[in-house]
Amino acid sequence: MELKGHERSHPVLEFAYAEWNRLQQLAASQHINSDCKPVWLGTWEQLQNVDATLLERMRNKHASIYSDSFFITESDNHIVIAGKGRRAVLFGVYQYAQEVWGMHAVYPQLDEASCEFSIQDSDKLSPFRPGEIRYYSPRMERRGFVFETIHDVPYLTAMLHWFGPNKINEVFFTFSLWDKVKEELAPEIIKRGIDVTLGGHSMKFIQGLYSSDVSMNQQEKVTADHPYTAKEQFDFEQLDWQQPMFEQIAHYCRSVPGLTRLSLWPEDVAAGNTSEFLQQYIAFTERLQTYLFHGGISVEVEHIAYNAGLAWSMLELEGESSQHIDTLFAYWGRDYRYSYEKSDHETDHRAERALCQWSEQTTKHGRKLTVFEYYSDHFMLTNLFSVLTKRITEDIAFYEGLGLHGMLNLVVPYRGDEDYPWKWAGGLNSYIFARAMWSNHIEPIMEEYYLYYPQHERKAVKEIIDLLEHKLSEVTSWNVPLFPARAVDPGKVDHAALYNQEIAAMLDDIAEQVGQAILHSSLEEHHRIIKLATYASGYAKRLSEQWLSVAK
Repeated sequence: MELKGHERSHPVLEFAYAEWNRLQQLAASQHINSDCKPVWLGTWEQLQNVDATLLERMRNKHASIYSDSFFITESDNHIVIAGKGRRAVLFGVYQYAQEVWGMHAVYPQLDEASCEFSIQDSDKLSPFRPGEIRYYSPRMERRGFVFETIHDVPYLTAMLHWFGPNKINEVFFTFSLWDKVKEELAPEIIKRGIDVTLGGHSMKFIQGLYSSDVSMNQQEKVTADHPYTAKEQFDFEQLDWQQPMFEQIAHYCRSVPGLTRLSLWPEDVAAGNTSEFLQQYIAFTERLQTYLFHGGISVEVEHIAYNAGLAWSMLELEGESSQHIDTLFAYWGRDYRYSYEKSDHETDHRAERALCQWSEQTTKHGRKLTVFEYYSDHFMLTNLFSVLTKRITEDIAFYEGLGLHGMLNLVVPYRGDEDYPWKWAGGLNSYIFARAMWSNHIEPIMEEYYLYYPQHERKAVKEIIDLLEHKLSEVTSWNVPLFPARAVDPGKVDHAALYNQEIAAMLDDIAEQVGQAILHSSLEEHHRIIKLATYASGYAKRLSEQWLSVAK
């Protein structure tokens, strides 16, 4: 079963074969059984010309609706990994390495000292029986990560490498960030077949590309590094500025490899309590889609429904949704202790009603709905960063039940002055998100996570992680009452006086409970999870004292 040369020459299939050979050699170096059976890698379309009977056996059992579905089978003589698309073939290579060779990519390889893969205990490997076919399909089509402000090429490269074993198919950049990292990242994206979305709060950046007549003060606002610095909202009712923006966007997009979608958002400030703004902005995205179509640029355009500045008029739909444009739903302000329906906050219930309305409308018009979440956002979750294993898995089940097209997870770095390992701290939520998009069983996902640690440490690590998840998620409950400040911002908001004692009590409880867990843990003080817990306990105590000081 050999692929013809021209069929194998696609960059993603070439990379899949290269990864197969590399991982097989890695398995051998770890004394894992990695016999050298011939492997056939290809798409279902290619398999039709090689072994149509095998393809029909698979199709008789499974009707795939997602582009990244794949299956694996092994006989006495060869291994077959076949995907609906080329990227799915690459995912199948990593799946085989996970199940048969025990390789799990839990954290991205952030430095040379860290490991690319955690190796599973040999008694838990899952070799294939001769003739057995295993079929794999995600729970949603779109599964992506959003990077807006992280100008860190080594980290972004490590994340792209981590995407493959964890079967993430989209990376989302602002225009300004992509402009800085494109030369280094484009080759990594191409050979993995990752979809690229550009957009976010990028309109000031795009405007700056063609607005040579603006004043220096205006230009500084236009080209600011951080996307949330603009304080003026665009007037989407005015049309005179839109044509030159469309022209610049079209010119820019022609050079972006793998570009599949534009998701260009309004500025991150409230637009006023008017229903007209959202409809005017959606009309702008529809005009952009039409312009790109007539220009021969085949990309999807979506609009965002997002309560910027806590403005409900930018999130809630009044009337009909667009018949031409897809929707990205981003609700800022969730209390991540709870599901929507079990929340103590009317705002969460209101957001759920808005989401369900968008779901009904997009389904009615045959459009796609994607949800944007903040599971790896160190502004939203703060550096009292909460593990969200249960919340993420329950959310995915809820969104899957609504028939959503996909989910995006935002990664925002910690911006403070303290030595805080934000990449590692947020990595567990990223891992859970990626893995739960393929499996509705949290237990094996967490078992795979704990493989990252030596066997004698796993129980103690689990105890600390469970406590951090239980205690730190409460911090998010203060994001709306203190907006735009948070529970880690004592003294930054005038109306916080009523909350000082309550916030201090929460922080004292965190400090006490986590501190006691550290004292009773069998883990060494230099252990990474202990260092993180020690930081959380000490930081919570300091914050409590500051909140009480403000109260005086």
